[in-house]
Amino acid sequence: MVVERKGVKVRVLDDELDNIKITYREDLAIADSYLSGGNLADRNGILRSGDLEHRRFRVGIGFDVHRLVEGRRLILGGVDIPFELGLEGHSDADVVFHAIADAILGGCALGDIGVLFPCDDPSYEGISSGLILSSVEDLAKSQGYAVCNVDITVLAEKPRISEFAEEMRRNISSILGISESHVGIKATTMEGLGFIGAGEGIACFASCSLISRPLPCDVGGSTCDS
Repeated sequence: MVVERKGVKVRVLDDELDNIKITYREDLAIADSYLSGGNLADRNGILRSGDLEHRRFRVGIGFDVHRLVEGRRLILGGVDIPFELGLEGHSDADVVFHAIADAILGGCALGDIGVLFPCDDPSYEGISSGLILSSVEDLAKSQGYAVCNVDITVLAEKPRISEFAEEMRRNISSILGISESHVGIKATTMEGLGFIGAGEGIACFASCSLISRPLPCDVGGSTCDS
């Protein structure tokens, strides 16, 4: 090491798992949990049962599907994909953002986007699904949860999604405020089976993990009444 070459004596100290480095926004949620009384692990790296109760991990699953029709843009994960057909829907019909939004809502036990953004409400006609996802993420935060990671699988016979995956990952990362390394994107065909295999629609599955984060008025782990 450089300092050793300068004649400085270096001592190695044992690290602790809760001595974390703050790099991304979700790291702040983890740090908040520690500061409010949580402790991720003991010296042996074993998560204690009390910590599990304190930290409140959640997992959500989402799914969405839309029909392919003429005269519509094809938007997936916020990317405008060149294609002769687009997805039919009240909003921009982005099945990727919709599936992620439902996964977050499911993890927080807050219903689904059909309840929050009903298709019979004209004010939501043509709304960007990026706004829907951002609103859902804000709602999760208001309930004391932060998204840790998301994983999606797009089901489409065509077009091929792989060349657009990185841009989709960047969009999801930006909206949710998480690292791109915490966004998994996969795509598969249906091998010609069913309505998706026939090129009549596109679907998406999504899962997400969430971790509890103290609400803004939390002091020492106790939530203040508003």
